[in-house]
Amino acid sequence: MDFGHFDSADAKLNPIVTSIVGMLSLNKKVTARGEWYRILPWGDSARLREVRKQTYALLNEAIDAAPVSGITDLPIADAALKASCVVDFLLNAVDEKGERFPRGLVLANMIVFTGAGYTTTLALLSWLIYCLVTYPETQQRLLQELVDYGYAPDME
Repeated sequence: MDFGHFDSADAKLNPIVTSIVGMLSLNKKVTARGEWYRILPWGDSARLREVRKQTYALLNEAIDAAPVSGITDLPIADAALKASCVVDFLLNAVDEKGERFPRGLVLANMIVFTGAGYTTTLALLSWLIYCLVTYPETQQRLLQELVDYGYAPDME
């Protein structure tokens, strides 16, 4: 799924991403306070349950809209090679007993993949910007590399 984050300089974050980030933040707060805090009917615990519900609903919609390759009931190794995307793989691959991943496991994996993909990219881009503004020689090296690979000012 293309979240459209690079469609324009002011592109808004996809609700799936903001929901996952919110869920991860609240989860950290809630779990740091102990098991008893998780079951409270108000505050961060209640917000976590609501954000989790929203996140799973958004992911369910995205999973239902994911591209399909037409594979069905292929062993994990074969499905990995023929699936159109991770969701297609998780929905259609079968284990040695012929069983598919349960829907809850598909959702949990997609939260991990999406959250990890977002946070690692965010960290990389943050460090890139930091290095570019802190070390002017890095800016020059980047510009030279772009020129070496054919970048021209009139390119988009």
